[in-house]
Amino acid sequence: MAVECRHITAVVTAHLNSPEGAEQMRTMMDRHASLEEITEAFAAQGSITEALLMRAELAELPNDFIPTFMNAWRVAEAGGRTFTLASRPPTQPLNYAHRGMVSFSVEHDVEGVTMYVSHVHGRHAEWYKPAAVAAV
Repeated sequence: MAVECRHITAVVTAHLNSPEGAEQMRTMMDRHASLEEITEAFAAQGSITEALLMRAELAELPNDFIPTFMNAWRVAEAGGRTFTLASRPPTQPLNYAHRGMVSFSVEHDVEGVTMYVSHVHGRHAEWYKPAAVAAV
């Protein structure tokens, strides 16, 4: 699992669990903000280098990644529990890399909700990439 992915998940988790971040994201979700707007809100949480990293990492993941973790966060928030977005090394990294595979899973317990993402950085199939990127 790339260091970049772990860093990005930590930034996302910290922002969603902060009062200001939670308020910003509730507002964005309520107005059905675009994936680009949500990405930019997370990218704004760090330095220019971190923003570039955030955009690059999120652009590599399937288009349903952001809505999935945002919905998992809302479930946690509605129950007064914490939310964690975490990287999990793939069980079969060579298979993941070869197939351009990405997986996520959501776990709930009494303390919170954790969404795990597994992928091999930089090795995603063309059909996983956003349409604008895949068409280039």
